[in-house]
Amino acid sequence: LDTLSSYLKATNKDGVHILEATATWCSQCKAIAPFIASLEKKYPEANFYTYDTDTAGDIAQELGVSQMPTFHVFKDGDVVGSVSG
Repeated sequence: LDTLSSYLKATNKDGVHILEATATWCSQCKAIAPFIASLEKKYPEANFYTYDTDTAGDIAQELGVSQMPTFHVFKDGDVVGSVSG
């Protein structure tokens, strides 16, 4: 995801959507990447998205992201959970 409109389009539909806030300089984001890839394979019915907080700061601001990685889980257009760090 790279714009606020792409974020809204991705999350305002039925289903489960998982968004990861990341940044190129985030070492924790790089370390967790293989685990996230395994989740994508384990849960193919979920839609996984990432966005770079440096280039898509409007998404991070909309979701109140203050640290990376941060994950938001959406179900049928609503945020149902989040976790940071």
